[in-house]
Amino acid sequence: MPSEQSHHDAWYSAEAEFLFSSPVLQAVRRRYLELLRQRLAAFTRRPSLLSLGSGMGEYECAVADQCRRIVGVELSPAGDERARARSAGQPNDHFV
Repeated sequence: MPSEQSHHDAWYSAEAEFLFSSPVLQAVRRRYLELLRQRLAAFTRRPSLLSLGSGMGEYECAVADQCRRIVGVELSPAGDERARARSAGQPNDHFV
């Protein structure tokens, strides 16, 4: 039986990009990002954000401008690698 980590590595290495390209899922993800941005805008100071299960870092990178610091925690090295690549040049994004 594959481990949880190997399952997620396979997911981020092959299947995630295909599934995330679905128009329905893209609409859901846009709405989630909109709600996340609204919540972060309600803070009087830029907050720090801890993201558990940060995946490939899409949301974290999208809201980096609204946060003082973001720490994304991902079980999968494949997901973490993609998140780090996506956040290159954003000094307040950190993925582990």
